[in-house]
Amino acid sequence: MDTQGIFDRVAPYYDKMNDILSLGLHHRWKRTLVESLPWGQYKDQVPVVLDCACGTGDLGQLILSKAQSLEQRICVMGLDPSPCMLAQARMKLQDAGQVCWIEACAEHIPLPEEAVDIYLIGFGLRNVENRKQALQEALRVVKPGGTFFCLEFTPEVHPGVNWAYQPYRRYGLPFLGRLFAKDPESYEYLAQSIAAFPSPVLLSMELSQAGWSDIDYKTLDLGIAAIHTGTKQHENTGSTET
Repeated sequence: MDTQGIFDRVAPYYDKMNDILSLGLHHRWKRTLVESLPWGQYKDQVPVVLDCACGTGDLGQLILSKAQSLEQRICVMGLDPSPCMLAQARMKLQDAGQVCWIEACAEHIPLPEEAVDIYLIGFGLRNVENRKQALQEALRVVKPGGTFFCLEFTPEVHPGVNWAYQPYRRYGLPFLGRLFAKDPESYEYLAQSIAAFPSPVLLSMELSQAGWSDIDYKTLDLGIAAIHTGTKQHENTGSTET
């Protein structure tokens, strides 16, 4: 599956379709993610935030706005493999000088080890070709004590709404893709990628296997999406008494 080709194709109408397909809920989920970042930890520092699979820059925009409201200096890096998505992000944040744009994939981040304080990926992890490698690469670029945040759809929702959600995901997404974007194939992929993504419990296990610690998750709106968190442990540098 040529996922980069899909996102290059949908970039011009990506924001509009997100509003339609999620009934606008994705804005609330993204705000919840940004509010969850450890802002108080960096009052006297300039944290580096890597927005991996940044898409059209929604999260970067929210992060910069939140930092401004807190009078917090911050450095944001937006990384995405799709040049068309990055072009949309650059236009959206053209007046924000604090953003550095990187065209690359989540499995091969062109940054040195321990380069960022916060790694986040919003609705992008299910699109990487090698999720295990992406989670390990995230751990590599995060500083000890740094944090991991992932906002993603889940394949499981509350049983009370599952009867409506599953048909909507399977048939409604491609139909709306055809109706509004003239691109049902891309939205068939969206439905398939959600169904194939691991449950929050299984993803927590994958994070642990990749080396992350203090792993947790919080489901949103009856389990339609979830925020996953983890921490990179400090190396044990203490001496052993004999």
